[in-house]
Amino acid sequence: MFKRTGNITLMIMLLAASASAGGMRDVKEKSLTRVEKSKYVVIQLAAIGDAPPRAIGYESVVRRTYDDNTITYDARVVMQFTEEVSWDHTTSLTVEEESYFPRAYSMKRITRQGDNEFTMNTKIRMFSNVAVIEKDIGAKVEKVSMVLPTGAPFVDMGIAHQFYQLLFWYDDQSGGRQSFEYFDPTRYVVSSLVLNRGGSETIDINGKKYETTIYTVERENSNSKIFVDDKERIIRLDQNYMRFDLVEWSDEDPANG
Repeated sequence: MFKRTGNITLMIMLLAASASAGGMRDVKEKSLTRVEKSKYVVIQLAAIGDAPPRAIGYESVVRRTYDDNTITYDARVVMQFTEEVSWDHTTSLTVEEESYFPRAYSMKRITRQGDNEFTMNTKIRMFSNVAVIEKDIGAKVEKVSMVLPTGAPFVDMGIAHQFYQLLFWYDDQSGGRQSFEYFDPTRYVVSSLVLNRGGSETIDINGKKYETTIYTVERENSNSKIFVDDKERIIRLDQNYMRFDLVEWSDEDPANG
């Protein structure tokens, strides 16, 4: 699902050169080749007051693969933290299938606290390694450009499926601790992390057992654990005081649908 093949340095050089090349190209209508759907239940692990761990929401994802070398992830994340505070987050991320270089991103996040509602909208288009960002926070609209590290993944640390980008770049043959830069599209900053492949663990989700490989993500202020099965699916993500457990998954071939 996410593993790359070939020389990583050569891949970056060739794809970066292709992305920046000018000239006219024929454009054909793209066709859908694969659809994967998944749903995670979101569990609050750390107690607030005396409350035990509890399910507080979900993340639903539709991953569409096209014949023009693109993959699009459309997702919605809904969480009810308390009776007064909730979060409704929709995103769309398009990446290159062969390299996982981001092409476009959009996000709408609605935070509700009591009778108050705060909406944040972001649209990002990539031109080579330049991100053109249009952000709408409340009544204020800004348009800015940022130069990002080549191929830097877009990772909002409150979303599970975006970690597929990090797993794509991890070199399993080399193993060990590997450093990456990533772009946080909610804070508009580039940060660094360390990804490391650990041991294996059998985990149980609603009575179903999965044999998984564990990857750890080390950041400045927090760590995460990603549990990946032999189909290269993220089965579980433990992040700070949140857990994302995969509870639904389907794989469809549109040609046979």
